[in-house]
Amino acid sequence: EKIFGAKTVELIGHPVSELVGGIDQAAHFSYVEHYKRTGNPSTPEGLVIGNFREATGQRTDGSEFPAELAVAETELADGRKLFVAAIRDITERKQAEAQLQALNAELVIRSRERQALVQQLLSAQEEERRTVAYEIHDGPAQQLAAAQMFLEAFAFDQNIDMEADSADHLHRAKSYLDAGLTEARRIMSGLRPALLDDLGLADALHQLLNELASRAEIQLELDCSKLVDDLSPSVEITLYRIAQEAATNALKHSDSDRLRVDLQSDGTVAQLRVADYGRGFDPNTIEGPRDGHRYGLVGMRERVALLDGQFDIDSAPGQGTVITVTIPLSEED
Repeated sequence: EKIFGAKTVELIGHPVSELVGGIDQAAHFSYVEHYKRTGNPSTPEGLVIGNFREATGQRTDGSEFPAELAVAETELADGRKLFVAAIRDITERKQAEAQLQALNAELVIRSRERQALVQQLLSAQEEERRTVAYEIHDGPAQQLAAAQMFLEAFAFDQNIDMEADSADHLHRAKSYLDAGLTEARRIMSGLRPALLDDLGLADALHQLLNELASRAEIQLELDCSKLVDDLSPSVEITLYRIAQEAATNALKHSDSDRLRVDLQSDGTVAQLRVADYGRGFDPNTIEGPRDGHRYGLVGMRERVALLDGQFDIDSAPGQGTVITVTIPLSEED
């Protein structure tokens, strides 16, 4: 009565096929009659008797539901056959299976995205190493070699006029050393921004974002007033790079005239929020890195995942975009 939505008295005397959805009533009646005469099935699916089978249940109001069916048979003393059917509504199980399949599919997608990202990161790492090597070779190494040359000339050239030439040699050596030091600092800032060490996260973000906003002539609102705790270097660089990437994406793609960045922490979590008021997009349509696009968003998500944080995108066409990053803080942070 609970499953089919009818009283027992309403069902007695009616063919059981009325409770099964999606079947031909005449064919079902023929099947039953054939089995009663021969004891054999008349369909390729085989016997229902003694087997579990999934079927479609049909309520008296016409609605259908997934069901699991088991039928047993016995023979009475007078020769008549008695059939007993156990029917279970498996709607919740089917829903759970569908959810599990969706989660598994999502895990597969995320796994592929992560594999693609790892490959990209490995390639980027090798490219970065080559770039750093070239930068050092063409920059500080050349400057230091030139400084070394002038210092060696000053130290070992017996024909040098100490009064006339020494000051010039030392001046040139110093200028090359200064240039080499400047180049070395420039290269290091690409690996970890010196501003983070010199100014701290809040001021470094302020300088970075103001520079980006001034280039795009966009109004910037930055609030770090609730950043009350010192953060670990790994959390700082993650928040800095994500703010940099998110702001750069907004300036490139949003067509917004306004950008707001909020950064706060309370001792348990640090949270970064980057919001624009531009064209927005549907996050469900973002192509993954396997398609060669949107590496920036995937990269931000993976950076946050490495710190057991949460990365959220809230956007819709015409509604702007909000990226929120929440990172738990350990006792060391």
